[in-house]
Parts: sequence; C-alpha cells; structure tokens
Amino acid sequence: MYINVTQIIFMFVGFAVLGPVFILPILIAIRRKHPKSFYIALLNSIFGWTGIGWAISLLWAFTKK
Repeated sequence: MYINVTQIIFMFVGFAVLGPVFILPILIAIRRKHPKSFYIALLNSIFGWTGIGWAISLLWAFTKK
C-alpha cells in the first residue's frame, strides 16, 4: 500500500487541528485550577475518543470548584 503526499498532508493537518481540540478539557481544567483536574484528564484520556467522554470531561472542567 502506498501513501501519497496528499494523504500525508491531510493526516498532518488533522492531527494539528484535532490534537489541541482533544486535550481542550484538560487544558481548561488546569487553567481554572480545578481540584479534580487529574480525574478529568484521566476520563478524557480513556473515554475522550468516544465524543461522549470528551463532552462530559469538557463540562466537568467548567463546573465550579
């Protein structure tokens, strides 16, 4: 199987855009000094790929301390 240059460019752009979006709940929790930021990061790392886990961790990151 051969990967051409266009596919490599799309993969690079995809990782460059989706990488920061994926870790957004972790960054928000750390920035807001959330007391459970470790657990938010753990939830996002394990279940974030499902979309539902990512949304739950994002909402949790915005909850009050």
